[in-house]
Amino acid sequence: MARDPTVRRIASTLGGGQYRVRADHDLGGGGRMSLAVHGLDDDTLNISSFPMRYDGGRITPLPGFDPRRGSFLGPELTRLRFAALGDRPLGRNNRNRMVTPSLAWTQPVAGGVLTLRTHYRASRTERYALSSSGGAIPAAQAIADALPRLTAAFPATTQIALRHASDGSAFVPLPGNDRVIVLNPVAADTRLNEAIVDLSYAHALEAAGHHDLTLGLYAVGYRWDFRRAVARALLEARDQGRRLDLVALDGSGRVLGRATDEGLLSTGSTYEAVQGHQQMIALYAADEWQLSPRWRLDWGLRHERAALSATVERPMVMDGGDPTTLADDRIAVGSGLSDARAKRIARTAATLAVHWRASDRLGAFARATRAMRLPDPGVFRIGGSDQPRALTIEQAELGLIWRHGTTGLDATLFASRFPDIALPDLSLDPATGAVRVGAYQAAARTIGLEVGAGAAPLPGLSLRATVTWQDPRLQSYRVASLTDGAVTVMDLSGRIPRRVPRIMASLSASAALPGTGVTLDGDLSAMGRRYADDANSLALPGFALVNMGARFDATEALTLRLRATNLFDRIAIMQGDALGGEVRAGDNGGVVTVRAQQGRVVSLSADWRF
Repeated sequence: MARDPTVRRIASTLGGGQYRVRADHDLGGGGRMSLAVHGLDDDTLNISSFPMRYDGGRITPLPGFDPRRGSFLGPELTRLRFAALGDRPLGRNNRNRMVTPSLAWTQPVAGGVLTLRTHYRASRTERYALSSSGGAIPAAQAIADALPRLTAAFPATTQIALRHASDGSAFVPLPGNDRVIVLNPVAADTRLNEAIVDLSYAHALEAAGHHDLTLGLYAVGYRWDFRRAVARALLEARDQGRRLDLVALDGSGRVLGRATDEGLLSTGSTYEAVQGHQQMIALYAADEWQLSPRWRLDWGLRHERAALSATVERPMVMDGGDPTTLADDRIAVGSGLSDARAKRIARTAATLAVHWRASDRLGAFARATRAMRLPDPGVFRIGGSDQPRALTIEQAELGLIWRHGTTGLDATLFASRFPDIALPDLSLDPATGAVRVGAYQAAARTIGLEVGAGAAPLPGLSLRATVTWQDPRLQSYRVASLTDGAVTVMDLSGRIPRRVPRIMASLSASAALPGTGVTLDGDLSAMGRRYADDANSLALPGFALVNMGARFDATEALTLRLRATNLFDRIAIMQGDALGGEVRAGDNGGVVTVRAQQGRVVSLSADWRF
């Protein structure tokens, strides 16, 4: 099924669909079994960052590019040839194919309930994207930057021309926008075969109070195959910008050579391939212990052990052999040689909470948690000699709960600490343009307060509001760089982590109109100022988005839904430059690279149950 993607202007049409089938069967003795299959063959939109103006803390659109609906995926980027992966439908964005059968079985056993859940997934994703590669620069600067390389390769060069790659016509700037931009077209193939088994037994018992005890075993095994190729393209910095060639000319205007090849600075700046495996097993236990009518103690333990392994192919660099262009002088492809990596790791997580019910209306709780997240084979993409590490999260909460009829109020003080995080850093090699995947070791903490309130003042009407304030800070975070042969260390300790707001708020309402089968709903979400980078050099403005919807239960089998997101068509900037701009953002003459939410989208859907 073909469809218009609606949220962005792209040259290609997306298409596909998915299905779900489920069958339930009651077993003897109160048991139940469910079998389900989820199939998917669908396309999804993947939008890159884009340039916007930055002046005095205000971020505004660059002429020729609408951040709410625009994209770079025009007719000249519908397809692209990658040196390592061949010709690919870049403009199609992501193609996702998946089949997932699952089984759920419950059976009363010895006064408790035994539950088995199994899941198998076989999926293949072809992901196509345009990642940023620095900011948009004036065309004159692009020509000046290319002049030394073209003069060295073609000594008779007297001038550089900037031309459209498709027809050779001259680049023409827009009013207020004479900029061009280098983007990284990306093609990535991912195959995943995953099996999950979760076996648990829940039992209630009396021993110094009432216990709801759960014991379980969880196991995962999967294989992950990943290949990625990255090219570099020079485009007009505008909506569906055309490819551009940097052409070296002699004094008579004769073409001597080019820095590009059909608008590509490289058909293969980066190549990587990883084949990873992981086997993980976890044992867990949890208990809700009602000590008395007013006191309850909750606890949980989970111990995980994982074995990770990967075969990482070494890339090699080759010369394409075309003497008329510099674009094929350094092309990264697979070498057929691989390195083996492996790691075994184990960690234990625990949580403990105390609940006190002071009265029928008032309660309080305190909770302490030490959680963890084990790495997956994708960590071996980073390379180097550092061993993969688990992420540790330490959390503490103190909360107050008040209820009276249909009105309620919650307030929670929280503190979190991340003692050993690896902050991802994607950057470009300044000499080759290759994408470098790395990470900086650091720590972080946050303290904050979340307050929520809900009410149902009338039948069919419900209201909910939440406000969160926090003070997140980086710790032990130092970045070393080489400047003019000398090592410079930038200490970012005490800064606010990238993309993390200090204040967030939401408000939602739902109203069922009596006797009509119609329910109206709306919500407002707001986010305060954040920073695009860890250095806190680029502030992203706060925003508030309003969504509205309506549901009509036409019959017992048919439900119609109408939904409008970003109703007032606001520009909501979510992040900065994900490639090279997350440690310290760049500012090219008042133009920055950011990513924004799509503009207003109105959708109509129908659910038919049979």
